[in-house]
Amino acid sequence: MSLWQNGDAPVFDTGQCRFKSCRGLRKGRYMDEEKNQPTALGSGLCVTPKPKTGKTFGDVEKPKLVKILNYGHPKLREVANEVTELSPFDDILIDDMMKAVASFPALGIAATQLGRNVRIIIVNTIAEIIPIINPKIVEFSQEESSIAEGCMSILGATEDVERSDRVVVEGLDADMREVRYEWSGMIAHIAQHEIDHLDGVMMVDHLREYKRNKMLKKHRKFIRDKRMPVHSYQIALK
Repeated sequence: MSLWQNGDAPVFDTGQCRFKSCRGLRKGRYMDEEKNQPTALGSGLCVTPKPKTGKTFGDVEKPKLVKILNYGHPKLREVANEVTELSPFDDILIDDMMKAVASFPALGIAATQLGRNVRIIIVNTIAEIIPIINPKIVEFSQEESSIAEGCMSILGATEDVERSDRVVVEGLDADMREVRYEWSGMIAHIAQHEIDHLDGVMMVDHLREYKRNKMLKKHRKFIRDKRMPVHSYQIALK
């Protein structure tokens, strides 16, 4: 879900990169202090894939780029699979998603928007950026509210969407521990928006035909005017 504001974009602190706390360390492996990376016990070789970074020119390292899928890409309509065990690649994905939300900036993102078919979302409450694995809404309020929403997969347009004004979300955190959140207002909308993505549902599906066509027309014009690729675009992670 996009954050559309005028003026300077806010900068969020996403904390230490989770790659340094990979699952390898929790399975009896240790850190190679010289290389500062996890190694297999006794082998001296890294058993965890390194996160991709940009090319280095002199003392300047170009930022890592991640691909975001645009409306119309078939992967956005796929139903994501539940996560049973986090792999090192999932750790990297969560880190990329948190940085993408901070870099864009946005209020949330789902793994399917990066082309990964797993049930992982990020919710940005402004106070903190929260990863949730296998999120599930266990309570909805009968009361609804209409709030303007944007989407990182539908750039250049926003539209009012009616959703439950309060939700209770359960899932797992980045360490596979159970979590439970109760949100209302904008944050409740964000959670519903991102969980929809995991089920192949997009915000325009909640709109009447006229508003849906109007929003998609603005999106396509934005893509043309910016000369962006039709099916996806890249953002640099900060």
